[in-house]
Amino acid sequence: MDPHILDQDNLVHKSKTLKKRKEVRHFWHQEVYLSNTPIFLPEGWELPLLGLYVIFLPYFAGFVFLFFLSEMDYNIFLSLNDDLFFIMSWMVGYEIIAASILLIIAKSAVLFHLKNG
Repeated sequence: MDPHILDQDNLVHKSKTLKKRKEVRHFWHQEVYLSNTPIFLPEGWELPLLGLYVIFLPYFAGFVFLFFLSEMDYNIFLSLNDDLFFIMSWMVGYEIIAASILLIIAKSAVLFHLKNG
């Protein structure tokens, strides 16, 4: 065997390993698995439960926020009740949840960069 060929293979292997080590991982190129999320999504029920979450989580968040906004006074809270209360409560809750998710994504991106940067 020619020792030069072994050295060449060794060099190729070393350069590939170094490229893998130097390869910068990007936050946006990660794979996301629904099974790793903190929400309850049993296999086979993902879409129906996501639909229910999209409808009821923003409504509940908006309901709670508006209740605290009314200084937890039931009479003031009832004065907010009109024909469009569900829509108004859902929209307020949607904004709260959307802002929270954006903040969580920003926090994860910063921590990912600090960990891998």
